[in-house]
Amino acid sequence: MQTPDYWMLFPIGLNGYHLLGYISFLPTLLLSVLPDNYLQKIKKLFSVYFIFFLLFFMELASYDFINEYDTRPNKLFIDYLIYPKEVVGTLIKSYMTSMVVSFLVLGLALYFVIKNAASWFYPKNMAYRTKLFLFPLVVFLLFLGQDQAWSLKDLINASNAIFSTNQLTNTLGVNSLYTVGFALYSLKNEGNAAKMYGKMDAEEAIRRVKKYMNVPESNFTDANLPLMHLQKADTVLEKPYNIVVFLQESLGAEYVGCLGGLPLTPELDKLSKEGLLFTNLYCTGTRSVRGIEAVVTGFLPSPSESVVKLSNSQTGFYTLAENLREKGYQTSFIYDGMANFDNMAAFFNGNGFSKIIDEKDYDKSKAAFKENWGYSEEDLVVKANKYFKSMGNKSFFSLMFSTSNHEPFEFPDGRIQLYDKKKNTVHNAMKYADFSIGKFFKLAKKETYFKNTIFLVIADHCTRTYGKT
Repeated sequence: MQTPDYWMLFPIGLNGYHLLGYISFLPTLLLSVLPDNYLQKIKKLFSVYFIFFLLFFMELASYDFINEYDTRPNKLFIDYLIYPKEVVGTLIKSYMTSMVVSFLVLGLALYFVIKNAASWFYPKNMAYRTKLFLFPLVVFLLFLGQDQAWSLKDLINASNAIFSTNQLTNTLGVNSLYTVGFALYSLKNEGNAAKMYGKMDAEEAIRRVKKYMNVPESNFTDANLPLMHLQKADTVLEKPYNIVVFLQESLGAEYVGCLGGLPLTPELDKLSKEGLLFTNLYCTGTRSVRGIEAVVTGFLPSPSESVVKLSNSQTGFYTLAENLREKGYQTSFIYDGMANFDNMAAFFNGNGFSKIIDEKDYDKSKAAFKENWGYSEEDLVVKANKYFKSMGNKSFFSLMFSTSNHEPFEFPDGRIQLYDKKKNTVHNAMKYADFSIGKFFKLAKKETYFKNTIFLVIADHCTRTYGKT
């Protein structure tokens, strides 16, 4: 076992009794204090008391969520409900069997509860005085008799369930309705993420950063912006380089041959011999918005929401695009899905990206393939190359963002020799992503802009971090 004290899951799991006690309070109160003639009018309430079925539904949904994210349902479970097209498409194509089984089980449970509610939940032939007399005892058993349940604050403290260094193990002892509820409760911390950090004197923090910047003190230019400095180039070009960042969904080193990973990237491996290969580069999170904020803005993830989504960073927030637009560059974001996903369009529009090209700008009749998240990577690279050609002699900066190597891993037939026998797997999708990278550079090398452009191919994050990792 990876967790030596795994047996502690069971006493922690008994704390779920606290939650059952709290959500049972309303029907218990009604059964105890209302006369029979009123109870008869509302007896159906007890057969479909929705919170119990919500609890049951969340547990049914947990298995696939854990397989995908290596943790019980949390804030991610809610975040992506505002993108029904992408989420429902992914569920149908990847988890249809689980969905059907879950809803069948939930439906059967609901049927039997409704059919037998009167005999299971409704007290027969019990005098009203007896119910009132028993009510204090029942309340004691539901609340006051529970260890650590005297305070609601104790109940909603997630740290009570943490006993190991393994994130998944720490979540197994609690139920999924609780973990989603706690994630919603914790949103209040995002208003002031700074309070989640330790304390350090500001001057000491600045001194430490400057120590590793390798910049002479005389090059710092603004006392109010203590890290602002001049960085003089050793060579000044008559025409500055274009810059293209090709952000790759989930393309971690474990899938890249030249980085010691699986043999899935022959095209990237060839390119590594033509340019610079970074072999000691680490992602800053496990979500695409974290990769975007790191690569495009140089901002490290904080305990709050990504800056791509936070309201105060939607304008006036530093990005490479804003910096280069001020230098006369044409700036763009090119995506094969809908740019409003994860609030990308709003953030990019407000922070230096002059043009956004997304799914609505593609011609479906000429596309190679349309998948759940948008058009294929091939369509993305063809679109980008055409746009870069149209820049003529203008300097440009562009962020390209791929989607094919994302669940449910859809891509067109006949492009690659499959690594796995089953087509729609992460390995095959990574190989198709590599194929598209190769196609992009084959197209670009034929164009005049190629020789004057710096290309950065970089992953937004690896696929997932599981277990102790």
